[in-house]
Amino acid sequence: MSWTGADIAAAAGGTVARGDASSVFERVVIDSRTAQAGDLFVALPGRRFDGHRFLGEVAAAGVAGAIVQAGRAVEAAGIPWVLEVPETIQALGAVARHHRRALAAPVIAITGSSGKTTTKEMLAFILRESRATVATLGTQNNHIGVPLTLLRARPSDEVVVVEAGANHFGELAALGAMAAPTVSVITNIGPAHLEFFGSLDGVTRAKWELIEAMGPSGVAVLNHDDPYLRDAARAWPGRIVWFGTDRGADFWIEQVTEEPWGIRAVVNRRYPLRLPLPGRHHLLDAAAAIACAQGIGVDAAEATQALASFIPARGRLERQIVGGVRFINDTYNANPASARTAVEALLQWAGPSRRFVVFGDMRELGADEAQYHAELGLWLGQLPIDGLLTLGPLARHLQTAASESGLRRGWHCDSLDDMSARLTELVQPGDVVLLKGSRAMRMERVLQCFMSSSTR
Repeated sequence: MSWTGADIAAAAGGTVARGDASSVFERVVIDSRTAQAGDLFVALPGRRFDGHRFLGEVAAAGVAGAIVQAGRAVEAAGIPWVLEVPETIQALGAVARHHRRALAAPVIAITGSSGKTTTKEMLAFILRESRATVATLGTQNNHIGVPLTLLRARPSDEVVVVEAGANHFGELAALGAMAAPTVSVITNIGPAHLEFFGSLDGVTRAKWELIEAMGPSGVAVLNHDDPYLRDAARAWPGRIVWFGTDRGADFWIEQVTEEPWGIRAVVNRRYPLRLPLPGRHHLLDAAAAIACAQGIGVDAAEATQALASFIPARGRLERQIVGGVRFINDTYNANPASARTAVEALLQWAGPSRRFVVFGDMRELGADEAQYHAELGLWLGQLPIDGLLTLGPLARHLQTAASESGLRRGWHCDSLDDMSARLTELVQPGDVVLLKGSRAMRMERVLQCFMSSSTR
């Protein structure tokens, strides 16, 4: 699909500083490293990387046009078509919104406190078996990632799957208005980003913005196990499809069996489900994905069967073996709910092997952040784990509480190097190690250090 200068100017507003309305663009890009002939480059501002600094590079690559901040067209010398706008981020969203209105394909938008990336990946995995599908890459679920996902869709695509995240009120309303979803999913309500939302009621209001942006003509796919979502849905006039673990849901999970390779269950007493990854919580992700797939015409039996070969996204309960030590890399992010489910997955996958938990701070939990860490520690201390290593000032509360609750072997580490050295001394082939922490902690570095230092 291509856009003209007239299309872009009409969508984004601003002033055309160079070029004419007949200019044609084949792609919209924000990364100068991927820019090529025929592209429209949007120069986004940033603390670390300002896209305007790379206008010379994209000009040399042969881009056909650029969108820049007002007053900076002079920096785009050599680019045939240039549009000046007050804010390039807003312009990117406006162009994506305009593009979305031209798409005939249904758009499925997914949000939630946890599980949204896995649900998105499962749904895209199912849909690609039979339909031309565009889906969010990785976790590009914000005011930049969502428009980029929409702009990758072409008229020939049959479905678009968008992951939408937020840590402030109003963000999902804006993303929902941009994506205009025909189906909106909320995986769950949990204690994530409480620093900004204040309470679980606040989290519910924020997530519900995506449902309201869709409007009652669309379909809301909701977690029936979640009391906050059941309460929120009472006043909703539109259609709701429920997923969960009881027969009050439209798609329910039962007959769960945990095995070393993954997990088995049955959906709606009819469809055998085999997931090749640990963790009961993933069954709800699967049920949500199956519900969405059937909602746009995929047979539920085919959707369930497809998940038998599903591969999780990087950093989401990703299993790796290094020197005979089995790692569960769940380092993309963390909140109390996702932390518990990750530990449960560890216990399932480890079997009789020794189990170690490596944990970093959970961020953005608000005024009660220390309490949340302590509560998790009290729970951890009662579990059959063979060692707990923690990093960060908040995780110290977790370590202390775990020790008080019965944990026999625990170490709070002062640095990443300290933690990596300690882990290398502790583990041996056959052991299982869970890595978990908020994105800001970058706990995957522990695995990288272990890989570098291990001589096994």
